[in-house]
Amino acid sequence: MSQSRAVALLGGSFDPPHIGHVLMASWALCLEEVDEIWLLPTFIHPFGKELTDFEVRCEMCEAAVAHLGPSARVERIEEQLGGISYTVRTLEALSQREPDVRWRWVGGADTWNQRHTWREWERIETMVEPLIIGREGAPSPAPFAAAPVLPNISSSEVRSRIAAGDEIAGLIPMEVHQLIRQRDLYR
Repeated sequence: MSQSRAVALLGGSFDPPHIGHVLMASWALCLEEVDEIWLLPTFIHPFGKELTDFEVRCEMCEAAVAHLGPSARVERIEEQLGGISYTVRTLEALSQREPDVRWRWVGGADTWNQRHTWREWERIETMVEPLIIGREGAPSPAPFAAAPVLPNISSSEVRSRIAAGDEIAGLIPMEVHQLIRQRDLYR
C-alpha cells in the first residue's frame, strides 16, 4: 500500500500573485507534513469580481513559484470544472481524482477569519486540514498564533499602484512584474 502524500492548496484570484502568496507557498513547503503546494487560481470568482484572463493569471502564478521547484505547481482544475469557483466543489473533484492525497488548506489569518462567508465552510473543514499563516492587521486564531506574520499586501493594492504609475518593487516577484509589463496589464 502506497503512503499518501500531503498537498497544500493555496487558492485565490492571483490577480496578480504577490510576494505574500509566494511567502505562503514557501512557508507551507518548509513544513515537514507538506510534500507539495498547488496554487488554485479562481476561474470565475464567487463574489462576482472581474478577473484578468485565467490563462494569464496561471502564467503569472507559474512564474511566481517557479523558483520553488517541482514541489510547487499551478492546478487548473477550476477551469476544468467551469462555472463559479467554489472551494467545496474543487475539493470534491480533487478528492475524487486523487483519493490517496491528504489535503491541507493554506490561507492567511484574514481569510480564515472570514471563512463563514464561504459556501459550505463546515463541510470544507472536514475535507482539509488548515495551515493558517498570520497577516499583518488580522488577529491570528489561537491554534495558529505561532505562525509567521506576512505583510499586508493585496493584489488590489498592486493593481491600483500600477494603474496610478506608482512603484511596486517588493510587492510582486520580478518575474510577475516582467509579465505584467510585457502584457501591459492593470493600466
